Amino acid sequence: MACLHLDLKGTIPAPDQFQQWLHWFRSCGYHTLYLEFDHQAAWKTWDFAGTKRYLNDDIRTLTEFAVGLGFHVIPVIQVLGHMEWLLKLEKWAYLRENNKLNSICPCHPDSMKLIKQWIDEVVELFPASKHIHLGGDETWNLGTCPACQEVIKNDPLQRGEMGLYADHVAELCRYVVEEKHKTPMIWNDMFCRDTGKSMEYLRNFPSETVFVHWKYADDVEEHLQLFRNSGCNLLGASALRCNWKGHENSMLFPYNDRFRNLEQWQKQDMTVIHTVWTRPNSVRPIYGTWAPLVPLFIAAADPEAWKKHPWFGITEKIDAAVNSRDPAECLTLAEKILSLPVGNDMEEEARYYLSLGLRFEALHTKALELFLQQRVLEEMERFDFCDTNKKAALDKIKKSLLDDVAIWEKELAAYWKKYKWSDFDEYIACRHAGLIY
Repeated sequence: MACLHLDLKGTIPAPDQFQQWLHWFRSCGYHTLYLEFDHQAAWKTWDFAGTKRYLNDDIRTLTEFAVGLGFHVIPVIQVLGHMEWLLKLEKWAYLRENNKLNSICPCHPDSMKLIKQWIDEVVELFPASKHIHLGGDETWNLGTCPACQEVIKNDPLQRGEMGLYADHVAELCRYVVEEKHKTPMIWNDMFCRDTGKSMEYLRNFPSETVFVHWKYADDVEEHLQLFRNSGCNLLGASALRCNWKGHENSMLFPYNDRFRNLEQWQKQDMTVIHTVWTRPNSVRPIYGTWAPLVPLFIAAADPEAWKKHPWFGITEKIDAAVNSRDPAECLTLAEKILSLPVGNDMEEEARYYLSLGLRFEALHTKALELFLQQRVLEEMERFDFCDTNKKAALDKIKKSLLDDVAIWEKELAAYWKKYKWSDFDEYIACRHAGLIY
């Protein structure tokens, strides 16, 4: 079964364009769809939070459309960590764990009440779903506030921070099972931090709970057997896109890393959710659109289909061009990519984006080279070595570069508008910040 997770807290398509993507995802072979709206939905529980880009009617229409295509749609929320979108607001700051944006305080009397209220809202919005994914990963600040430390200190079982985690998240899982009659799911990374003790807390959770073992690098089997031996309900999770070095001012991620992770997961005899992230968290820069993921979408749903695809091998060439830091190589490949055959609208969009991405890499390298030469020239002038010819040549290079950037920006804006993606202003601002002159 091919399962796809779409994180929607970054760049997302307009509702009508989203439907086209759903058609294509279904044609690739995906059957289960995990949707994580984060701050993009108009949650009643969290007044004044989020951008409300998707209203409840939009979500219902989108979900009904997906179900009509044959998808099982599962909502994904967060019930402890990764609450930056909410906790950054003054109205909800009182729920912060130790005044940090990442996590709510599980010991605050309002936390459990509000999270359960939110679960009620989500279940009502996704009535056809048999599951609800409660998140629960990367609770970095857990147990650091005075209230939590007091609870940890007075815990007769001396369970430490994982005691707080187990009490909070397991109660919510029981609530989902007993009150909502749904199957709860959570990420399992918190149990991997001290496997000697943490695995004991699996028994705190209702037997229906599904634990999702996410590993986004090459170590997909790390701790995996421990969970298999525990007898718990277990799924895996790859990342078709996740955080990468320098993502703030780049358009293309390292394909090799993502394909290697995907291939490692495809060797495991288990159901795997293929996650697609749009930013590291709600206060970090966005990654971009789904378009450059087209090769990975195909490969994750059907590896053999990708091997037979006319684009097979193109991702290695893209990685090589980007890693070469050679503007000429990037520009040559950008031109060639526009000649790739396309079989559908998604491939046509991907071809356009990949060409723009390679052109940006060329501009980025040229801008950095120009900046370094300018800095050296400035230092030389401090020692009375003024090369006026060199300065004039650099001014000419800068003018040409600025002209090329203006053309690229205009074409990127046209791409964004044509395919109805959100957050163009944020995206272009971050990429432009990487074009140092």
